[in-house]
Amino acid sequence: MPLELNGQPYTLTEEAMLRKYSVEMVFTVSKQYIKKNNDPDLRRIETAPVHIPTYYNHFKMENGLRKSLGVLRYYDAVSVYNENGRSVNNYEPQYIAIGHNGVMKSSNPELNYFLDNSPYNEVIKNDTLHPNNRKESESLLNTYNRTKRAEGELGVQKKTNKLLVLLLDDEVYTLERMRSLARVVIDQSGARRLVHRLFDVDDMDDTTLRAELTRLCIANTNDMHEIMTMEVTDITEEVMKWKAMRVVEFTHENEWVFHETQRNQKSIITVPNNSDPVQTLVYFLKNNDPYYKWYKPIAERYRVVNEKISSKKKEKEVTE
Repeated sequence: MPLELNGQPYTLTEEAMLRKYSVEMVFTVSKQYIKKNNDPDLRRIETAPVHIPTYYNHFKMENGLRKSLGVLRYYDAVSVYNENGRSVNNYEPQYIAIGHNGVMKSSNPELNYFLDNSPYNEVIKNDTLHPNNRKESESLLNTYNRTKRAEGELGVQKKTNKLLVLLLDDEVYTLERMRSLARVVIDQSGARRLVHRLFDVDDMDDTTLRAELTRLCIANTNDMHEIMTMEVTDITEEVMKWKAMRVVEFTHENEWVFHETQRNQKSIITVPNNSDPVQTLVYFLKNNDPYYKWYKPIAERYRVVNEKISSKKKEKEVTE
């Protein structure tokens, strides 16, 4: 078992996780670490003296909070020996070396998972929302996928153009609607780290407000796309659909729970006495779920359940 969490074997069990990491992945070293050997008496090779530590503190996000899982370790072999009367584990390798051309290809899902989530990964260091993000870690390597990178950049451009078309249409986004959108942006700016110039929204004219919202769409496309999508979504209607499919359920303990699977459920929120359960959940999703960590998985689960029920109905109609 090449992965170990707090001294116990760690296995990738989630289907989505296995699908993501059971492919060939490419890890590259930043250019500043690659040195050319121009000594005429030696071979002309490029060496990348980069050694990635084989363990780090592993975290995950739970209910919007970063939760420590413990120390995640990658190794190929381990030997145990006694030293001064105590048992010592010797893990090999002690470092993961990326050498010669500064590129390493791997089809090992455990190694891919370990390096892709390492705090020494440049992708993680630049993603402040990733649970393993650690500012003090040096960017030693980078997960590289040319196709996915191009798809991501193209997807962002499409989102940007879609948002700009909406915002620049003064019949769709009137002054009052822009002010409403601006207030939501202000409320979520702290959590999303949005740097805005939306001061005295009620006193801003149409041109100034539209220009600032347009600038935010270009600079923070994904965040603005989520905010503007949620703005036109009828959350009350969504909650009622989820409840009808038992994707979410209001229990006798005055608690909303999310049926993540048929056997696994998670507590979303406890509803205070004398409060409307549906509106309490709606308010929570619109105001206390800035990264949609609840909305997205619930909506995805509803889609899966709905597709299963639809396919069963079709099969029944065909047999009849």
